[in-house]
Amino acid sequence: MLTDHMSQSYYEALLEVQSVRKASKEGVDLPRWAGFAESSYCSCCSSKFTWASTSSSLAQEIRDKHNCRSCGKLVCGPCSQFRTSLPELGLGICQLRVCDTCYYNHMGRKKIGKESMTRSYCAEK
Repeated sequence: MLTDHMSQSYYEALLEVQSVRKASKEGVDLPRWAGFAESSYCSCCSSKFTWASTSSSLAQEIRDKHNCRSCGKLVCGPCSQFRTSLPELGLGICQLRVCDTCYYNHMGRKKIGKESMTRSYCAEK
């Protein structure tokens, strides 16, 4: 829980916002993000969002939901630990949270050279 409040997490969030603001929206089909009220189950593993938590409250369920930046679906934390840039959406500045499905689909489609897809932006430093 403490890692959510460290300066690196805030820095990564600010990089993501900066990247989204700079992204060109012309001719790009951005994914529609699923609303948190749309589902109580992960779109990757089909488990209830609170399965990996000690609490099953609504507040915990909301904390455990994440939107994949690539497809917009709701996924749980364990199914969205990968990070990658999404230059096809105009989001090439920073590493963004993506679901396992999108991560593995992207790995098969693009070769990045020196840059590799990583579990964390911090791991590259």
